[in-house]
Amino acid sequence: MPSGPGGGFLGGTVPYQPLAPWQVRTRRFRPVPYWRRGIDPAEVASFLGRLAGDLELLHAELERTREQNRRIKAALRHWRSTRVGVPGNGVEPDVSDQTRRRSRR
Repeated sequence: MPSGPGGGFLGGTVPYQPLAPWQVRTRRFRPVPYWRRGIDPAEVASFLGRLAGDLELLHAELERTREQNRRIKAALRHWRSTRVGVPGNGVEPDVSDQTRRRSRR
């Protein structure tokens, strides 16, 4: 069963959803009872702010990478479509190209 970023499930039937920067920024922790030791809320807020900033940068870079990947794939498809049928280019027509050629006759 897949898990982690990119989709999938983590330990059950609930789909994995990566954290978004706004989720980190708005996360609040319950205060600890006065008789127990706790953590410094300012330190937690500072850390969460830093983490949210890092996530924001990563999400932006991931989106840029996905867009670049889409452009490269489209250019490759276009290039391959112009090279089909050229002897010695190593690109053979796929079934849909052969079908289209037969239907034109």
